Amino acid sequence: MTRRVMRSLLAAALCAAAVPAAASDLRVCIDKTSDSAAMDRLVARSVARVTGMPLAVHEFDGDGGGGDEGFALKNFRVLATRDCDLVLGFPLDASRPEAPVGLSATPAYAHIGFVLAEPVGQTERDLGDFPRGSDVGVTYLTTPNLYFAAHPNVTANVFKTEAETIASLVSHQVKAALLWRPTLVHYELTHPHGEKFAVHELTEPHARFDVVALYAATGDAAARKFTAAVRGLERSGKLAALVAPFALPGPSDAPYVPLVALAAPQQHAALSESGERPVVIAAEGDGGAGLPALYTAAQASAGAQKFLANCSMCHGKDLSGIAGPALKGKNFASAKANFHVSDVFRIVSTNMPATQPGSLSHEDYTQIMAFLLQQNGYPAGNAPLTYDGALKSMVPLLYHGS
Repeated sequence: MTRRVMRSLLAAALCAAAVPAAASDLRVCIDKTSDSAAMDRLVARSVARVTGMPLAVHEFDGDGGGGDEGFALKNFRVLATRDCDLVLGFPLDASRPEAPVGLSATPAYAHIGFVLAEPVGQTERDLGDFPRGSDVGVTYLTTPNLYFAAHPNVTANVFKTEAETIASLVSHQVKAALLWRPTLVHYELTHPHGEKFAVHELTEPHARFDVVALYAATGDAAARKFTAAVRGLERSGKLAALVAPFALPGPSDAPYVPLVALAAPQQHAALSESGERPVVIAAEGDGGAGLPALYTAAQASAGAQKFLANCSMCHGKDLSGIAGPALKGKNFASAKANFHVSDVFRIVSTNMPATQPGSLSHEDYTQIMAFLLQQNGYPAGNAPLTYDGALKSMVPLLYHGS
């Protein structure tokens, strides 16, 4: 996932004024910098035709104008309340389908995610198939960095941008690469005479995403109409054509099945007669009661200063995310994500800081990890966190804020 795609997932920068629209219009926001924006536009146009509603599109710059300032994830709520009724193209991790705080999500209209790309003719289909010592390209700050711990036969060759990762595959610097599918599709569409690759859907955790439309309470009516229209397109077989080639296929030997949103007492009215409901954020944690003490207060205090010096420029002084993702809260440490302390620490200690990955000392990394644990509600204790202990810790990393 490029920085552009990462920001489209985790941030939204607002650009020109909203497109004037009548109350009866289908008012949608689309991230013009997203590699799958073309798919979202096709879906929006088709829904408008089905419903007979005039389409009003507000395009926003999810890339933050190409800089590193970005916008916090919470600003999607600004889009959904000020500029449109539906924010299309938002990918929810299929294993943790939680909308940003204050918003709900329609059922999915496509599946996208990370894929394994390799030169045509190679026989590998999964990371476990490669010979020991094989170099596999991966982009900094993307989820596939986690997969290498479970596959010691392959070595991660980390690049700063998705473009650099694709270039390493084109030049055969690596044997394969783990890429965000829409970005790979965009590359192939803009390089029609370039090398083509064999592409395989990954079965690793957090590799598959469900593309939804976000909306605020004021967008309930539009969300119901959108969902009904998408259902009609799906039944007619037209939806699959609209989302190709960006979308991943549904499960083998089974029809495409959209995400069935979770039921929760806070959610709004049902979206369809079938009883499907929007996705909502779960309740916050228990404030740290009964949790293991994995670090000392002194480590967390030192880690706060080192986080400020090395990490805050991307992740924000309050850990809420800027160019990089948030490192605190329900969207960072969800039970559905099934992350452990070792999972996060491995990324922290090998991929950060962005300008010089892996350049800090073991003590620096353990202190920063202690600070992250503190900020996510874990209590301090008498025994210090060690570098090796953090790498091996299977303690679930969940948010326990109050």
